[in-house]
Amino acid sequence: MRPWLRLCEASLDALAGLRSRRDRSTAGRRRALGEAGERRAYFHLRRLGYVIVARQWQAPNLDGEVDLIAWQGETLCFIEVKSRAARDRYAPERLIDGNKRTALRRMARAYVRGLYNDGDPLPDMRADVVTALRLRREWRVQVQADAFSLRSD
Repeated sequence: MRPWLRLCEASLDALAGLRSRRDRSTAGRRRALGEAGERRAYFHLRRLGYVIVARQWQAPNLDGEVDLIAWQGETLCFIEVKSRAARDRYAPERLIDGNKRTALRRMARAYVRGLYNDGDPLPDMRADVVTALRLRREWRVQVQADAFSLRSD
């Protein structure tokens, strides 16, 4: 890993640790775990060659957000990050239900509509799922490319 990338990752983890110590509620711990997982996913994807163009993107007229939007080569990827601790009951990717997929499809269409005019050829697009699993003091991050279709079912 590049030294500056490692330094950025360590600095963000230290800041998140300070903030999470203040909020000891279950929601606060879950939020801190999710933020840490998204940071891990961001740096992992960068190492894999993804070019991140947006983080926590929200459409002005839709509920929800896209965790990460990135280019991998000529493909525009809409990335959902799921973070969990090792002791959690369900695998993170199982938590992406039909409602979440539908919301992600709508947000992907809104994002692309904002970039391209009618008649312009659209790029190849896909939905990726990144799972970030915290195991004691280390993380296991996995990317599932093209996890589900962005086309309506």
